[in-house]
Amino acid sequence: MEPRLITDDGEIPLARFSWRSATTGWGRVAWGRDAGGGPMRVGGRPITNGIGTHAFSIIAYDLPAGVKRFHAFAALDDEGVRLERGATVRFLVFTNDPLALPPPRTVSVDLCDLGFHGPVRVRDLWTGKDLGRFQGRFSQELRPHAAALFRLSPAGSTGAHPLRPGASLLRPEALRPGTRGAEDAAPMVLGQRLDRGLVAFVLTNGHAFASWRLLLKDPPAVRFILERSADGRTGWTAVHPDPLTNRCNWTDMEAAGRRWFYRVRALGPDGSSTVSAPVQAEAVEGPTAFRRIRLQGPYRFDKLGIADLDGDGALDFVIKQPHQVSDPGVWRPSQDTFKLEAYRSDGTFLWRRDLGWNIEQGVWWSPMIVYDLDGDGRAEVAVKTAPTDVDYRDATGRVTRGPEWCSVLDGRTGREIARVDWPARGNVADWGDTNNNRASRHLMGVAYLDGRRPSLLVMRGTYTKMVVHAYNLENGRLVPVWQWCGDDETPPVRGQGMHGVHTVDLDGDGCDEVVLGAAVLRSTGRILWNLGMGHPDAVYVSDILPHRHGLEIIYGFETRQPRNGICLVDGQTGRILWGCDHPTDHVHSQAMFGDFDPDNPGPEFYAGEKFKPDRWTYSARDGRLLRQEDLGSLSPYAIWWADGWTRWVAVRGRIGPYHQPPQDAYEGRVVAVGDILGDWREELVTCLPGELRIYTTTLPSEMRRTCWLEDRAYRTGLAHAAMGYLYPPQPVGKWIPAPRR
Repeated sequence: MEPRLITDDGEIPLARFSWRSATTGWGRVAWGRDAGGGPMRVGGRPITNGIGTHAFSIIAYDLPAGVKRFHAFAALDDEGVRLERGATVRFLVFTNDPLALPPPRTVSVDLCDLGFHGPVRVRDLWTGKDLGRFQGRFSQELRPHAAALFRLSPAGSTGAHPLRPGASLLRPEALRPGTRGAEDAAPMVLGQRLDRGLVAFVLTNGHAFASWRLLLKDPPAVRFILERSADGRTGWTAVHPDPLTNRCNWTDMEAAGRRWFYRVRALGPDGSSTVSAPVQAEAVEGPTAFRRIRLQGPYRFDKLGIADLDGDGALDFVIKQPHQVSDPGVWRPSQDTFKLEAYRSDGTFLWRRDLGWNIEQGVWWSPMIVYDLDGDGRAEVAVKTAPTDVDYRDATGRVTRGPEWCSVLDGRTGREIARVDWPARGNVADWGDTNNNRASRHLMGVAYLDGRRPSLLVMRGTYTKMVVHAYNLENGRLVPVWQWCGDDETPPVRGQGMHGVHTVDLDGDGCDEVVLGAAVLRSTGRILWNLGMGHPDAVYVSDILPHRHGLEIIYGFETRQPRNGICLVDGQTGRILWGCDHPTDHVHSQAMFGDFDPDNPGPEFYAGEKFKPDRWTYSARDGRLLRQEDLGSLSPYAIWWADGWTRWVAVRGRIGPYHQPPQDAYEGRVVAVGDILGDWREELVTCLPGELRIYTTTLPSEMRRTCWLEDRAYRTGLAHAAMGYLYPPQPVGKWIPAPRR
C-alpha cells in the first residue's frame, strides 16, 4: 500500500511507473483491486493506492536512476484475515532479479517435416560456420530471447553418425519421426483413443452420481447433457434443465434409488452432437463407491497394467499373480510361478499366460508394461520372459543361467508376437555381487524418443552397472533404436538408478528424456547429466516452479548424504535448486508428492527414514521444512479426489483432506493411482483376494479439466506403475492426441 520511491529530490509514487512483469499464484495483479478483481480493504478501509496480489507473486519494475530507497506498507486484506485457518505472508524486496536467468534451451527441428528425408548439411549464416551433417533432427542450444539463422541443404552422402561414448545408435532412421524407409512411411503413433469414461453410482441417499471425461478432442465450448433411461434403449430424458458448461459430473437427485441407465450427450458449438455408450448405475457398497473386477480365483495379484487391450476406448486390466514379496537382496525361493491374466473393462476374462519357474517371483525379476506400442489402437503387453520347457533353477532355487528375453504379447489373446534378448546377464559378479542380487534388477519403460511414437525401454541394473536398450515395435518386430551402458561413459555412470523410470520431455524439444534416477539420458541414448549421488528411492518430475522455464525433479536418496538427501534439481541441467541442510541415512520408499497442504502454496514432499523415526514434510517450491510428522506410512498417496487443485491423502484405508478427519475409505493393497474413470479426479485401485477394486469419488466438482490421461507424461507414468515402485503419475502439460481414425 502507498508504495513510493525515495530519491535525493523527494518521493515518487510507484503508481507513475508500469511494471515490467507481474505474476501471481492465483488471480491477477492489479492496482486498487484484490487478486480476484474485487475491492481491496484493510481493516475495513478501502485501499486504492496499492497493489493487490496473491502468493506466489513476483512484480518486477525497471527503476529510474537515482532511486535510493523503497517505502510501502504491507498487509493482509480483510479477506485473508477472515480465513479460519489463518494466513501469513512474506514480502521481499530485491534490487537484482531474484531468479536466475533460465538456462539455454535446446530448439529442435524435425527435418522430415521440412521435407528432408536424407542427410542435411547445416550452415550458420550469421557466423558463416558449417555445422556439419544431420539426419532426422537438427537441434541447437539458444539463450533466452536469442535467435539464429541457418541454411539447410541436402548432403551428398550419409556419412558417419556422431555418437558420444555410452550410446550405440543401432538404427539412425529409428529416431526420424514417421519414417521406416523409402518404401513405407510409418504412421504418426501418438496415443490410444479414449471413450467418454462414463460411470454412475446409486448413493445411499437414493441420489445417483454420474461422472465422465473431458477429452482433448472436445472443442473448448463443448456442453454436456446427462440423460437417463429405464431400460437403456428408449425413453431418454435429460436430468438437468440446461447444458453443463463448467463440470463433467452431475448428481441426479430424482433417481429415487433406482439403477437407471445413463448416457452423456456432447454438444459442439457448430451444432454437432455425439452420444456416449450407456451405463447402468451401480449400487455403492460401503462408505466409498467402487467398481469390482472379479478374478478367476481367490488369489491376490502382484502388479497391474492399465490400457485399452481391444480398441474400444475403455481401459482394460492385466494382472500378474499371485502376490509374493521377494527381493533379490533378501532372497527366498519362489513358491509358485507368475501368471499374467487379462480382463476387459467390464470384467470379462480374456487370457492367462504362465511365465514359468525361470522368472523368479518378485517385482525385480518380472517387469511388465502394458501400452499401445505400434499405434494400432490396441495395447500390447511387454514382459520379461524365459524358457518354460527347461528349468534353470539351481539347487537353492536361484536362476543364474539360461536365456532371458523381452517378449511382446498381443493384448487381446496373450499370444507372443515379438521377442528379443534381454540385456545380457554375463558374469553375475560384474554387477557388484556374487549372489545374483544386483544382476537381478530389471525394469521397463515407454518413452516418446522421437516425439511421436512410443519406444520400449528394457533395462538392467540399479545399484552398480546400468544398461538400457531401446526398441520400436514395427510390423510385429522389435527394431533396435539404441543401446546405452553407463560403464562406457567417461566418467562411468554407475549406481544412479531408481526403482522405476520417468520419461518426460525435459528440454522442450518434443522428445522424451529418460530419468533413470540420479542420472538422465537424452532421447538419443546419451547421458544428459549425472548427479553422482547414488540411488534415490523417491523421484518425481513436475513443473514445481512455474515461474521458471522447464520442469524440476524432486528426490529422496537412499544413499547416505551429509546434506541434500532431499533436494530439488533443474530437470534440464541437474543443478540443485534447494536441498535439506541435515544429514540423511536412508530415505525410503516412494514418499508422497503433490499439493496436499492448502496452507502452503504449491506442492509438498513428504519423506522419511527407513531405520529411524524421522519424517519430514517440505515445501517443494522453496525447500522450507513445514513439519516433522508421521502420516502413518512412508508412502501415502496424494490424490485428486475433491473439488479444486488441493489433493487429498490416501493412507491406511482412509481418504481425506490433509490433517483433517477422513471422509472416504478403501480396502486392500493399493496397486495403482490414476485418472481411470469419470472426470479429471483420480481413482485408487486396490487388490483383495479374488478381486480388483477401482475406488472413485462421488463428490461433486464445479471444475472441468481435460482427462489427465491425455497428458503424455501422466499416461506413461501410469504405464510404469505396472513394474517397480508405485510412483503416482504426474501431469506436466504436454498433451498426447490420439491418431485420427
